[in-house]
Amino acid sequence: MEVEFPEELARGELKEETGLEAAEMTFLGTLWIAYGFTRQKQHVFLATGLKATESKRDPEEHDLAVRSFAVEDFERMMLDGTIRDNCTLSAWALYVLWKARQS
Repeated sequence: MEVEFPEELARGELKEETGLEAAEMTFLGTLWIAYGFTRQKQHVFLATGLKATESKRDPEEHDLAVRSFAVEDFERMMLDGTIRDNCTLSAWALYVLWKARQS
């Protein structure tokens, strides 16, 4: 099933899971979550101009923790294996490529 309005869905998930609203969403790309196994896609957005609001988590997300890290610490966590899920690593690669083209 193709998502008709991926930005709208991304904005909803951002608010639901983190309690943040974005003034702007920049589309960075689309990823296959498990290529060759499923046709599920992930749309990657850069959310900026964030404003804190109330989160509205689903019951199964009750123990979700939102934490902030300096970019250097985040990158170290990717390199040392603390963060190793393919969605995060791939989304970060899209961001780095996008950012390099902004100058």
